[in-house]
Amino acid sequence: MGNICLKGTKRSSDDAASQTSQDIAYPPPTLWKPRNPKEMVERPRETLQDLCVAAVVSAWDSLPTPALEALPSDLLQRVFDELVATGRFELCHLARFNTLDLDTVALVGRPDVRDERLSSLDRCSRLRSLDLTGCSQVGDAGVARVGRRHGGLRRLRLNHCLAISDSAMHHIRGLTGLVELELRGCEGLTGEGLMHLAALSALTRLDLDQCTAVKGGLQHLCPLRRLAVLRLGWCAFLTDMEAGWLARGGFSGALRELVLSHTQVGDEGLQQLAPALRALTALDLTGCGRVTDTGAAALSRLTALRTLSLDRCDQVGNAGVSALTAPAPTARSLPTSASSPFPSAAAAAAAPPPPALASLSSLSLAYTGVTTAGITGLTALTALTSLNLDSCGVGDAACRTLRRLPRLAWLNLAETQVGDAGLEALTVPLPPANPNPPAPLLPLSPRPSVSVGRSLSHGAGTGGYNYGNSNGRVSYNGGMSGGGAATSTAGHGRWSLGGGGAAGVGVAAAAAVGSPPAAPSAFAAHAYGSPPGPGGAGRFSNSGGAAAGGYSGYSGYSAAGGSSFGRTSTPPRDAAALAAAAAAAAAAALWGPPSTLTHLNLTYTKVTDEGLAPLAALTGLQYLNLDSGTLTDAALRHVSRLSCLTALDVFGCRLTDAGAAVLGGAPALRGLRSLECCGGGITDAGALCLARLTALTSLNLSQNPRLGDAGVRSLAAHLAELQVLSLNHTNVTSACLRELAQLPWLRSLALAGSRVSEAGVARLKARAHPDLIIKHTPPPPPPGARVFA
Repeated sequence: MGNICLKGTKRSSDDAASQTSQDIAYPPPTLWKPRNPKEMVERPRETLQDLCVAAVVSAWDSLPTPALEALPSDLLQRVFDELVATGRFELCHLARFNTLDLDTVALVGRPDVRDERLSSLDRCSRLRSLDLTGCSQVGDAGVARVGRRHGGLRRLRLNHCLAISDSAMHHIRGLTGLVELELRGCEGLTGEGLMHLAALSALTRLDLDQCTAVKGGLQHLCPLRRLAVLRLGWCAFLTDMEAGWLARGGFSGALRELVLSHTQVGDEGLQQLAPALRALTALDLTGCGRVTDTGAAALSRLTALRTLSLDRCDQVGNAGVSALTAPAPTARSLPTSASSPFPSAAAAAAAPPPPALASLSSLSLAYTGVTTAGITGLTALTALTSLNLDSCGVGDAACRTLRRLPRLAWLNLAETQVGDAGLEALTVPLPPANPNPPAPLLPLSPRPSVSVGRSLSHGAGTGGYNYGNSNGRVSYNGGMSGGGAATSTAGHGRWSLGGGGAAGVGVAAAAAVGSPPAAPSAFAAHAYGSPPGPGGAGRFSNSGGAAAGGYSGYSGYSAAGGSSFGRTSTPPRDAAALAAAAAAAAAAALWGPPSTLTHLNLTYTKVTDEGLAPLAALTGLQYLNLDSGTLTDAALRHVSRLSCLTALDVFGCRLTDAGAAVLGGAPALRGLRSLECCGGGITDAGALCLARLTALTSLNLSQNPRLGDAGVRSLAAHLAELQVLSLNHTNVTSACLRELAQLPWLRSLALAGSRVSEAGVARLKARAHPDLIIKHTPPPPPPGARVFA
């Protein structure tokens, strides 16, 4: 059986390991995460062990208990995992065994799990992970039994066990090997109960989210020196004083993730936390209304931070964001030489100093006071991949800033002032900052200080050749202009390159030879200047250049219609090299959102139907939200080209059957898996068009009152992959439920406000998959109306 070993050998080796070390890294159970039911059934069986597990599960009820007990422990664990994942596990199954060599047991959301029934777990002598999330009947007595019988537990999840109180914590204190403890939503737990957790010295993760009765007691957590994750969200009574205890805790150097959302922690608390939690990588301050710009500025000291949420911190504004994007204090000044008060040429040519939060990859500023002016500094956060600006005061100009974020993949602009120009700015190709770097230049040989006094200028237009005095230097200027020569100036005793262009694309070079350099090293300086403006002459580098007699190089981009480079270069030697260079330039122009953006939310923005045309540039877009009452069918012709799109939300758009025909007839949308279209204009004919999107697994057509049984039958006949279907407030009746019962993977069906009767729902439950959840609240029939059963 491949890696299966003998049961006795495995148990003895495990026991020996447990005696030698208490820090065994048991893998966390991942089985209980939501899974696609079709994928669960159709996943490949690639190994002999996979085939054995499937065979045992299929014959589970008929196999004798001794045969099951003889299975090796790892194979038996997989069998139980499969039973739970496929919905076939019952608590009474445990009663069949005298002993069970299981490492993980999950009884999530089971109303049949009560305190007394947890005695069945006594047979699991090696239990390391127990998940009782959502078992609302489990109380203090059940936790006490677990604490007495399973001292080797490493992970315990008691989320939303509403009957648990502080007494349960007294029994948990004996589980000194616990690494993870989750108590989310245990509303009976108070700060006094936290006193018992101080004994859990191995704890690395503690989840107290939504423990609303916890008002203090965080000082009891200070001894937990290994704590890496602490969640205190929605503990609404926690204040700055409690934040101070966290700053003084023994875990301050180990803490990586901290959630303080919807608490009363404010600026004072953050000023205490920031110097202490220097290793923190994730901080959630959602809904902390007492945090202002002062508190946000304190967060700049958390230099390891990767994820930060200031969502709904409505007192945070532009000043706070500016502090977050400011350079680190040690990098804000450029080095200067002892003989000059100005920065050296090398320092001036260097890249800007990195911000203090250079590692930040996810930032939420939703519902804050941030405006367009406040986000200009975000371009310094080059690691940023996720940005939430929902309901912020930003407009089209902000998109020009966002366009320069090289890794941006997830962007939320819902309910902002962004319009057509903003979306265009977000997708337009950018000119490279330095499209053609200067070629190596040879140093000039020393010459006597002789002034030639002549200037030669070449113009590609009607300007022709021009000669003239140049104040003791020789300059050469070549330009392509609409009708004249470009001019350039250079300082005395310096050889300079300049670039300029007038009304069209121009390439210019300027050289002036004057006094010999003071030393050979003067030619080592090389700096870049800023780009010239439209119609500007070849300009001198503003970077400070070199000493007298040195040179400074310049390369820029002319906004007048092309590039102008103050340099000489060697062109590609053949067509292949030229094509490769062109391809590289095109790819460089599309760095950032056009190539990296995968999720975009434009809910209730100012974007119009025609303004969505730039979406074609977002070739990697997978999720798009256009929920808005102003968009119509015309918008969908731009969406229909997005071949990577898997989720589309046009919930409130004014779409009709014509728009449904555009979606259903788009070859690029054959991979669409989720669609929300609830604008009220879809009828049975539109449903027939949408039925061509055969990859759909989730479909919401609620609030379309003219959608009836015929349309639902069309959907049921073609959308065999459907798992979630919402038909709230439509005109469907019980007559179409027979077809819906044939959908093999349907697990959620919403029929609220429809004409479906209670009797029809009962018949559907009898025919459909037993795991199907039906949400049904029929409206009361009008007086004298006939009810269809």
